[in-house]
This record gives sequence, C-alpha cells and structure tokens, in this order.
Amino acid sequence: KINRINSQAEEWMMNYFSLVKRCGIECSYSPNNGADEIGADKAVKIAELEEAVSSAESDISVDLEEAIEMKDLLKKTQLWMEKSSAIVPKRSARKKKRGNGVNEEKHKMMEISNLIEEAATIPLDIADELERLKIEHSVTFS
Repeated sequence: KINRINSQAEEWMMNYFSLVKRCGIECSYSPNNGADEIGADKAVKIAELEEAVSSAESDISVDLEEAIEMKDLLKKTQLWMEKSSAIVPKRSARKKKRGNGVNEEKHKMMEISNLIEEAATIPLDIADELERLKIEHSVTFS
C-alpha cells in the first residue's frame, strides 16, 4: 500500500512539478528530466491550478504538502477575484447593472488599495482584473 501511495505522489509531482515551482511553492522533489526550467517565466492560469488541485484530490490517497499549498493559493486567488469583481465587474456585468438602474457603489479607497497590494502576492495570471482595479482606483480617486 505504501508503494502505491508513493507511486501516486511521485506521478502527481512529475506531472505538476513545473506548476508547483511557478506558483513559488518550495519543493524538495527533484525531477530527472529538467522540468524545473520548463515554462519558469510563464504566468500561472487559474485553470491550471484548478486542474492540479483536482488531480491531487482524486489521484493521491494522502495530502501532499505542495498540493495543500496549491489548494490554499487557489482559494486565496478565487477570494481575491470575487472581491475584485464586486468592485469592478467585467464589462457585460457593468452594462447589465446600469441597464437595471442600479446605482453603482463607490468603493472605499482602502479596499481598492488593499486588493491592488494583495495582487502582488498572487503568482497567478490576474492581470486583467488588476488592470480594472487600477483604472477604478484612478477614476474614483482623481
């Protein structure tokens, strides 16, 4: 049984090692194939992280520390995205809101600033959402 668990964990690490590294997660595993350099500067997509977390939950019978950290990072990013969308929804959601005559709420400078600062701690591709926040910040407080 231990060999099976070890095999599952090693297979998952081989598949997701470069993603673990791109997320900035410390890892003692060292692949023999040079995967630690593949895509090292590529932004991490949320879908990639979701896939890795889902795979760890379904394919590994123990909780790997790296998979737990990835799950925590995914939750942090999803929460950040929810907060960001509440302040500056995507264009289609903004149009819908205006079309219903709902007053757009002005958000506190501190809330927007905190989200912009927190974005620096998220190694995932949130560039579009961050840009909308920065625009909202400059429009709201100019």
